[in-house]
Amino acid sequence: MGVASARILRFNGGMRAIWTGSIAFGLVNVPVKLYSATENHDVRMHQVQVKDGGRIRNQHRCEECGQTVDYDDIDVLQFVPSDEIDPIMLEKSYFLEPTSKTPKAYLLLRQTLEKTERTKKRTG
Repeated sequence: MGVASARILRFNGGMRAIWTGSIAFGLVNVPVKLYSATENHDVRMHQVQVKDGGRIRNQHRCEECGQTVDYDDIDVLQFVPSDEIDPIMLEKSYFLEPTSKTPKAYLLLRQTLEKTERTKKRTG
């Protein structure tokens, strides 16, 4: 299937993107929206400190410098063969939607990942 003939599904209505940004590889920049592909129906509980009742929060910390890292500063580490990732290790599944009116770069990225059977591995 050529880039021009591939179909793009657009998600409108009740779904809300959990992140909007772009994926860059080389000189190509692909604007996308990220959606959660699953729903969590677990009962959520908060951990609190006994002495003052303060809520305990999880943070992303850099192994090199020890500083807290914002989600926006977490980057794609590499693309790895999909069969190297154990599905049990994946906490949640996500999908992307191109936000550009001309999704040619997104289609090229998607087709390349499918042909090479690669999956994104991110830092953090």
